[in-house]
Amino acid sequence: METTSALPYTPFLKLKQNEVMAVYELKDETKESLKPLFDFPKGKDESDEEIVKYTERISKQLSRYLGEDFPFYLDTFDIDDIKIDGLNSYEYILQAFEDCTVTPVVGIDRSDEHIDSVVNLLSDGRISNSTLAIRFQLEEMASYAAIEDEIDELLSDLISKFENIDIICDLRVCNSHKAETTVPITQRFITDFVANYDTKKVIVTGSSIPSVITDICPPQTVTDVLRSEIPIILSIENALNFEGDFFLGDYTVVSPDYSDLDIDGKLMRSRTASKLVYSFERSHRVWRGTTLKMEGNKQYNEHASSLVSSSIYRGNSFSWADNEFQIKSSLTTGFSPGSMIKHAVNAHIEFMNNIGV
Repeated sequence: METTSALPYTPFLKLKQNEVMAVYELKDETKESLKPLFDFPKGKDESDEEIVKYTERISKQLSRYLGEDFPFYLDTFDIDDIKIDGLNSYEYILQAFEDCTVTPVVGIDRSDEHIDSVVNLLSDGRISNSTLAIRFQLEEMASYAAIEDEIDELLSDLISKFENIDIICDLRVCNSHKAETTVPITQRFITDFVANYDTKKVIVTGSSIPSVITDICPPQTVTDVLRSEIPIILSIENALNFEGDFFLGDYTVVSPDYSDLDIDGKLMRSRTASKLVYSFERSHRVWRGTTLKMEGNKQYNEHASSLVSSSIYRGNSFSWADNEFQIKSSLTTGFSPGSMIKHAVNAHIEFMNNIGV
């Protein structure tokens, strides 16, 4: 039975058109309670020209559809640093969102230039000094003592310039077999960090979806996948004695390690099988068809039909996406690989924010 989680929620999304529109289509009350993290996506060649064009387009879209007052974290975890018009790429990207309510993200795995980007924009008054987010990977959290000096050297001066510090503990793709070590490692790291730095918010995020979906659901099958990240994150929260805000995060229905650039664009439809991921309780249900070249986009309508006739479907009034699933379940058009991401992400965020785990 689905029960309401007491933990507030943070979705981690790629900064792409379908993800932005998935947030746009959320119910007003959901949107008002949300502060997602957007990761700038990896491009085909990561050239300065490509990043400039994409940044201009996606910044306008986000501002238009989500508004300048909509809060979000912005990171460039997936791309390498390059110079653009003499600026570090993070500084170039971040300044494009200066009219938005954006929180910068740093980490000890980032270059000095990435960190200096935040310093420069803060000094110029182009970003707010309200909140700074610091993102840590599991391997970095293995020992606080081992990286304590690095945190101090790289980040302590920057930390002192901000009113609030949020830390993000990014577990990436989680494995239930490693829960016994992941939970105490993360709990100890958070405890040590907040003992040394005044921390307002802790976000622990992860996923159970690998970069290759076939690893958990082969083509032409339907599979229920237990979300290993959920018990891990809840156990971490339960073990903590933290007086600030603790948020449960996830990568919605997309793997943190997924990139559609791993597939040659010319071969995309011959290599890609249709897919729908719908979250319920502490699981994902995954529908997969055959390749789009063989059976086309109508397979998405067939997945939607299977969903709306199942016991896990929450009804057409639950979310924009749930209504679309019902409408299109009797059609043979209306979905594409990209638009299905928009639908599935929208349904997932409404579920996590309003029902939870």
